Amino acid sequence: MICGSRAGHYVIVNPTEGTDVAEVAPNVKFVGEVSLAYMSKRAILVSPLVGGGSPAIFTCDALTGNNLNQITSENEYYVQHIDGSPVAEKIVFSAKDMVNWNLHIHSINEDGTGHGQMSFQDEGVSCPDKNTNVAAKIVGAYMPSWSPDGTKIAFAAYLRELETNYAHNSIIVMSSDGNGKTVVYDVPNKEEIHYDDICWTRDGEFLVFSMAEGSRRAVRALHYSSGTVTNLHNFMNVNNVDVQDHWTSPTQDVIVYMLVSPGGSDLYTIGYEVEGENLKISAGQSRLTDEMAVGHGYTEPDWQHWDLQ
Repeated sequence: MICGSRAGHYVIVNPTEGTDVAEVAPNVKFVGEVSLAYMSKRAILVSPLVGGGSPAIFTCDALTGNNLNQITSENEYYVQHIDGSPVAEKIVFSAKDMVNWNLHIHSINEDGTGHGQMSFQDEGVSCPDKNTNVAAKIVGAYMPSWSPDGTKIAFAAYLRELETNYAHNSIIVMSSDGNGKTVVYDVPNKEEIHYDDICWTRDGEFLVFSMAEGSRRAVRALHYSSGTVTNLHNFMNVNNVDVQDHWTSPTQDVIVYMLVSPGGSDLYTIGYEVEGENLKISAGQSRLTDEMAVGHGYTEPDWQHWDLQ
């Protein structure tokens, strides 16, 4: 498991014992969002260059930070979110282009080759509304996440309905080549709902995500095929502190997460089970890490299949 740590660092965590395997400070200006690359050999991170500029994607040896490689240009894209593929040496990311500042989904190989854009300005999609489909267009896309088998990508999108000009946000799933975009979750009559931490359960049947609900953050599980939604956040908060930065295990029915806290907090885990179209909490919350003992908090955990050697 990889997480953000103190300023300019990331940390590799043993997901069973909760101990730090390595704390790494690569030669970048600061460490933003982090992910593990295919086979967990490389770390993927977002940072401006040491000399300044827009955030770009870098990769480095996961355990040491060595062999740093910049794979996107700070002059072309302002990168926001990243996710490493579980089945190939590919990265999916969201970024604003430096010409029009449109925010969209892209993919690229870990070595910086094979870049391709996957969502486009004013691209048409249909939003389900009761028994009808409403025509809409994409005006921005962010927070991409690979499915466990690498065949699909989920992401959040800003949409505008064509007939009414009504703007709202949705969660969309597309195939790994960018085709077949389907709106799978949408809250009617609420324009400013932003979706975060979109991830898949290991069976590929559910999307787990967070969203605003009043003044709080709510964690929900969406059954991808049927649209059935389960609320999870009441089981996950600690002393009424909201959940933040959750991610699902690729090998167990477990969710890891932290709490809303400046600079990060301890990581917690909680078990779930699948009952038909519902995902239900099945095991009690457990604290995984001890930030007081190691002297730093943990942010944005990303959990990959492979153990680091």
